[in-house]
Formats: sequence, C-alpha cells, structure tokens
Amino acid sequence: MIKKSVGDLLQGLASLKPDPHNPLLSFYVQDPSLLTPPLQLWKESREYGNSSLQWVFQNFLDGMGISYLNTPEYSWGYLAAKKQGIASNQIYLASQYGAKVETISRQVDRVFEQTKGVLPDSVFVFFTGNDLCAPSTHQMTRGSEYSASLKRGLEYMVRNAQATATPTHVYVLNYLSVGQLLFKPEILNHKVRAYGEDISCQDLRKRSWTRSIVKSEKNSDWAFLSYVFPPNPATVCPTLFAQEVLAEKEMGLWMMFKPQQKARAVKNLVEDMMSEVANRIRAYQGSGAGVIAEVQAWREKKYPQKNIHFHFINETAELEFSGEDLAGDCFHLNLNGQHKIAQTVLKFLNSRKEGV
Repeated sequence: MIKKSVGDLLQGLASLKPDPHNPLLSFYVQDPSLLTPPLQLWKESREYGNSSLQWVFQNFLDGMGISYLNTPEYSWGYLAAKKQGIASNQIYLASQYGAKVETISRQVDRVFEQTKGVLPDSVFVFFTGNDLCAPSTHQMTRGSEYSASLKRGLEYMVRNAQATATPTHVYVLNYLSVGQLLFKPEILNHKVRAYGEDISCQDLRKRSWTRSIVKSEKNSDWAFLSYVFPPNPATVCPTLFAQEVLAEKEMGLWMMFKPQQKARAVKNLVEDMMSEVANRIRAYQGSGAGVIAEVQAWREKKYPQKNIHFHFINETAELEFSGEDLAGDCFHLNLNGQHKIAQTVLKFLNSRKEGV
C-alpha cells in the first residue's frame, strides 16, 4: 500500500493516483482509461444551516479532501460498479466523511439534485462506524434511533423520487462488526507510520489526542495540518479509541491520590464502554432486515406506481478484517478492506441474478 504524508501531497511531491494492485487487477480496473474517478456529489445548501463560517470551513475541508486526500477509485462502490461495466460518469458518490445514519435524507437530496429527481437503476446505502463515535457512550446513536433514521431516510427517497418505468433496486448493507478493531490482536499489533515513527495501532490509540508534531517533521505546515487532519482516531472517535481518557474524566479529583483504586475504576469503566459499544453494534445489525421489510411493504401500499425495490445485504455484518485492511489511522479501511466489501456486494448481486 502507498504511504505518503499529507505534507508531500499538498506540496505536489506525491500523488494519490491508484497504483497497480491486486484488488484493482482483480476488478479489471488496471486500465488507466477506466480509472477516471466517479462523480463526488457536493453538499446541498440546506446542509450548512445558518452559519456562513460553517459553510466556509466545511467547503474548505471538502475541497481539500476531494482535491488532495480522497481516492474514490479505491472505494468499494467504485470497484463493484466497474466490475459490472458501469462508466465512471454514471457512478455517483453522495457519502461524506464522518456521516451518521441521520444524514441519509440529505445524501438522497444530493442524488436527486444530480439526476433531477430520478433514482439510478441501483442505489447502495451503507453507514460504517460513525454512529458509534461521540464524546461519550451516552451520546452514541441508540439502536432505536438508528433504525428510525434509516427508515425515515428510505421513505424520504421513495416519497420524493419520480415514478419511472425502469425499476430501481436499493441495496442496504448491514452494519460492519466494528468491534473487532478494538480486540483483534492482528489489528492491535499492526504497524502504521505516525508521529514520525512506526507504531502499532494499539500504541497509536494510547496517545489519544496527542498531535503529530515531532522533531522529525521539518515543514511548518504540519503544525496546522496536525489539527485539521489528526493522525489519531481518538480525535474523531473517542468512544472507540479514547475510552481510558473518557473513563479518567469520570473520576473525581480525590482519585488522584489513590492510583490503585483509580486504575481499577478506569478498567471497569472501559469494560462497561466496550460492552455498550458491542450492544449498539448488535442493535444496529439486528434492525436492518426489519426496516427493509417495513419500507418495502409501505412502498407497495402507499406508492404502488413507483418501481422501487429494497434489498438487504446481511453478509457485510459477517466480514472479518485484519491490520492489512486498515488505513494509516487504524480506523478507516484501505483498498484491501474496500475490496472485501466489494466482493461481498458482488456475490450478493450475482446470487440474485442466478436466483439463489
């Protein structure tokens, strides 16, 4: 896998153009003419609220990501679409960094803006780990909230789509088993490049909110980039990757003078957090099939003239990942991980074609 610093990318010293790689070769996208990126859909005005500063800052981050940091040619959706022979200009990415399931309606709006209200032949809906990310476990998306948001977003899609003779198939992928990022030895011991050294994912997370300023970094832009693009997953998802820090914050000041009791209390709180994360994942995974069945029945009754059909891909919940499937922040998936999801989706699509 490529290992390139943000500083090199922004200075034009490195490129994120996909290199020849087994997953790319296996999906027949090694031909440069097929590696043109998909269309990444921009946010709609209603997503920014009433704050002009939010608009400026969010557009800055999105622009930097699209121009320098994102590689949509590595996404599972792009790989799966290419395998089916779909042209790049017919592949739309409405997703966004850090999105939770509650944003599904706004992402649907982006598609409608591009297609004038006509749904594509195939629509894939997939939310990964962000609903588990919050300042505390109490603020993570609840299971009931997850299913309600998913149902509301899919109904919004049906309600606002134009009726067409061509059928649309909407595929909802089940939630990944994100908990394996926290306990699998091959993931915890996986080495990445951060803080100017090779460091395991486990040790990376222990540094919590520590910024990436180290003596080996020569460029002054790192001081800024360290805050905008932090190297540590604890910054973007403390409930998964900074549990000890969160637990310590719940300790009273008197615990400072009782280190042994504090250590035991922190250990117990972290175990409780891990259990809560596992419960949320089970709730997310257990609600998807029922939501899809309800929405399908609702569509047939309420909008029989709309040729929209819903399918649930449960197999993504069963995917197993290793350290080699993770990006340099030990949180997001790299090309190997995206390849696994694409294979799962294609297997499901092929089974439908074969009538299995």
